[in-house]
Amino acid sequence: MYSKIDLSNFNRLKGPRWKQRSRLMMAQLPDRWLIVLGICYLAGAFIGVRAIEQFAPDIREGIVSIFGNFMEIRAEQSLKETAVSSFMQNFYLIAILFLLGFCAISLPFIPLIVLFKGMGYGVTMSALLEYGAKGGNLLLLALLIVPFSIASACIVVVAAKQSARLSVFCFRALRDGRGDREMGVDQYCRTFFLLVLYVAFFAAADALIYSLLAPGIFV
Repeated sequence: MYSKIDLSNFNRLKGPRWKQRSRLMMAQLPDRWLIVLGICYLAGAFIGVRAIEQFAPDIREGIVSIFGNFMEIRAEQSLKETAVSSFMQNFYLIAILFLLGFCAISLPFIPLIVLFKGMGYGVTMSALLEYGAKGGNLLLLALLIVPFSIASACIVVVAAKQSARLSVFCFRALRDGRGDREMGVDQYCRTFFLLVLYVAFFAAADALIYSLLAPGIFV
């Protein structure tokens, strides 16, 4: 009553091409860790913007005043001091994320760091808009802050992704007894070394942009 259908030829034709097409589709899709952590950063930025809007007027004025004083102090710094300041802003977070990657239970804390970074960006952008509305050159102020902030956000999100993945591997190693070779610790260290180099490069670029544009804003 039943006839047997031979699907061996179909599977043979499907196999290599299907695997190649699947890999191509996966290469075109963003990493799920990047998506989740990117959402955390944007959520933090939104919280930061909304938080400063909910403050009392005197507290908001104080934040804007602190922002203006900070920008003026940076304008008086040398090129080297500005570069070091910009570098250390992100280096601390990169170092913390690097260490958290070796902890098997640190996964819940890694998105919180990205969220915190996003909140700082949101507060800074709100203060920038308030400061610009009081007579500052908003375009030049944005050029001083936005490019480095975007680069910093990308670096921190990538570092958080690497940290989260290694944390999961460490948890699986404790649970299943897998070795560190499968966890890719060497690649992990190389990735963070490159991220630190990127931070140094963008910090130098930020200092150069600041030295060129700040004298025209803060006289």
